[in-house]
Amino acid sequence: MILAAPIGAQETPPPADVESRPVTADAEVSQPLSATDISSRADEVAAALLEMQKALESNESETADIPNLIDALQADLEIRLRPLSTINVVDMNQSDVESLLQTLGRMTRQLEAWQDRLQQQADLLDKNSRAINMQFLFFQSILTDNNIDGMPDALIERINSVIVNLETGKQAIRERLDRALAELTRISSIKLQINEATQIVESGQEQLKRDTLRFDQPPIWRAVATTESSAERLPRELRSRLNSVAEFAVTNEAAIIATLVSLFVVLGSILYARPSIIRRSGESAEDRNLQPFIERPISLAILLWAVVGPQVLLPPLPVALNVLRALIIAVTLWRLLPLISFSAGKKSISGLLALFVLTSLIDLYPPGGLSDRVLLLLISAAGMFLYIGFRGSLKALSKQKRNLWWRLSLIIASVAPFILFISIAGLLLGAVAFAKHLIVALARITVVVIATVVIEEALKGLAYLFVSGWGRRWLRSIRRFPILAQRRLDGLIRLTMFLVFLSILPSVSSLMSMLYEKLYEVFTSDFSIGTVELSPVDVFALVFSFVIAIYVAKFVRFTLDEDVFPRLPIAAGASAAASRLIYYALVLGGIFFALAASGVELSRLTLVMSGLGIGIGFGLQNIVNNFVSGLVLAFEQPFQVGDIIETGTLTGRVRLIGLRASRVRTLDGAEVIVPNADLIAGNVVNWTLSDRMRRIDVDVGVAYESDPGKVRSILLQVADESDNVLSSPEPAALFTGFGDSSLDFTLRVWIHEAGNWPQITSDLNEAVKAALDEAGIEIPFPQRTLHIRSDERSD
Repeated sequence: MILAAPIGAQETPPPADVESRPVTADAEVSQPLSATDISSRADEVAAALLEMQKALESNESETADIPNLIDALQADLEIRLRPLSTINVVDMNQSDVESLLQTLGRMTRQLEAWQDRLQQQADLLDKNSRAINMQFLFFQSILTDNNIDGMPDALIERINSVIVNLETGKQAIRERLDRALAELTRISSIKLQINEATQIVESGQEQLKRDTLRFDQPPIWRAVATTESSAERLPRELRSRLNSVAEFAVTNEAAIIATLVSLFVVLGSILYARPSIIRRSGESAEDRNLQPFIERPISLAILLWAVVGPQVLLPPLPVALNVLRALIIAVTLWRLLPLISFSAGKKSISGLLALFVLTSLIDLYPPGGLSDRVLLLLISAAGMFLYIGFRGSLKALSKQKRNLWWRLSLIIASVAPFILFISIAGLLLGAVAFAKHLIVALARITVVVIATVVIEEALKGLAYLFVSGWGRRWLRSIRRFPILAQRRLDGLIRLTMFLVFLSILPSVSSLMSMLYEKLYEVFTSDFSIGTVELSPVDVFALVFSFVIAIYVAKFVRFTLDEDVFPRLPIAAGASAAASRLIYYALVLGGIFFALAASGVELSRLTLVMSGLGIGIGFGLQNIVNNFVSGLVLAFEQPFQVGDIIETGTLTGRVRLIGLRASRVRTLDGAEVIVPNADLIAGNVVNWTLSDRMRRIDVDVGVAYESDPGKVRSILLQVADESDNVLSSPEPAALFTGFGDSSLDFTLRVWIHEAGNWPQITSDLNEAVKAALDEAGIEIPFPQRTLHIRSDERSD
């Protein structure tokens, strides 16, 4: 629009930054415009004003309902915050508190959305106001005494009309801007009120958590029946819970849709893979882990979704939805119980699932009177018997089947009777809330462990299916090391499920949440070692980062050596050097990352590096020399892994080229560690540098009576008949000289694999001996002739 780029009082267009420079009424007109140009400019500004007016009306229509919406929200907020002025948050119904928090969060998001729309409108109005003001100043500058002389009256009247229109438009924009700013101020005030109310509610919830450990009711022998019957209280509680669910659904509509979509994704994936799983399943123990996918795919999918989905995709659920989630988990677990590997405790687990459902329903309907306390006492007593039976079933389980989760279940089953005894004592003495939290937390932890067992067994079945099927076809490493791959995948699944289990525990009950908070305070408290301040979390992060860095480096190196480099057209020595350097680079990077994660300033390592340099100059020079020599061997590659080398008196096959030393396996099976500096500084004979061929010399001596030509023919025939002798280069039989007792011959042949030369030499010696014996040619042994002379002087 013409207003967005203000008109300058010159014939040429204004520069790009004209809007950033103020235009005043005293601006001199260096080159006065003609009457025609001024009239044309006036028409353009008038048209631009009309377009701007339409755009502002359209934009204002989009925000016209915001003031009424803010009024309605403010009135609703006053109604919802009214109980906070008369009732302590601790005394309020917890479902009402949940609903209030959900409502406050929803209102905050609505106010932020309206605030963004109003802020956009205010920015547009302010921009247009500045543009109109610049045009207003421009036309006023035209009507100065220097310009008005000789100007037609009609043009002057036209300019005055434009000035009036600009003034009217500026006034209208100012009014709209004032209204937008007023609404923005109201929104900020309401948001501040909501924040204060949220802090009050959250502090009340924290107080309620602390009050859990106190005696909240009189002892049972002094308790009296409440005036409100359960029939009267139940509908009110249910209405409150349903209101909380409705508010949660309105507030988190997008997250709920995403969670439901994830359910269909998990269900569709399992049903899609089920036919392939049926075709590949067998009778082994790992194949039996696939039975949930085959016989109960829907139950397994719903269990996976119910355990993980809400935990990841949704904010903390209200009590009613948590109860619904608990019922879904219990039903799916009961359906999957016949398919798990632990058959001895299925009856006990079924009873514990029933106990879990009952405690979840109690969480939906908080105890308030004597009858409710009696019900909790009965549940605690029944739970003691169930856990004692469950412990007996676990004790009868063989040690081979006691994995991490069954050991954890055994610990829970062993301490559960004592915990339930404490809850019974709390119910009797008046610590009802504490006792109820103990019962609920115990039942939930037990079911989480059982669900983890079921999910882990199913995932291990999938891992076995991958290793024995798709993985074996795709990956060379799995074909070579199937057992190792299965073990590593099982360990990764166990670690993942353990982390999921730890992430779920704080949401089990407020007691677990308080325990986590206390542990967090302990582990994040700093302690000093000299001038360095650390915390247990920093130390754990340091150690954990070290371990992860080493495992990641090993995994990357293994993957490169087994699956990446064998598919690439590079030499074995180059691939080994590359994987080794990548490994050390990842380890070094992991060390620096671990130090940074633990809060150590890397700038302080300069002192350590200085000390390391001094150590290298004195005591570590040999190690550094070997290390640098290892890098030279890695890049120059005078020999590679598998080559047969000879250095000094050592001959053998290279098994490993390390950064400090290399390992050579001699012909008699000894593993010799050779420092890399010795291999660089000394002479090294590589029998297989350019190829694997090697020449073998077979020496033999025959009697002086033998025909040399016949002997040479026999030797060449032996070479021709051997399968291990190459035809090119051709074998050669040489008459090498006259020995003391024999005519000496040498058979020189080439073989294709240098590593087999001892066995091939033996075979050739045996063949030469047999051929000479068959031809009647004698292989003499050394002979000496003694001449005895008598001493004539002895006469």
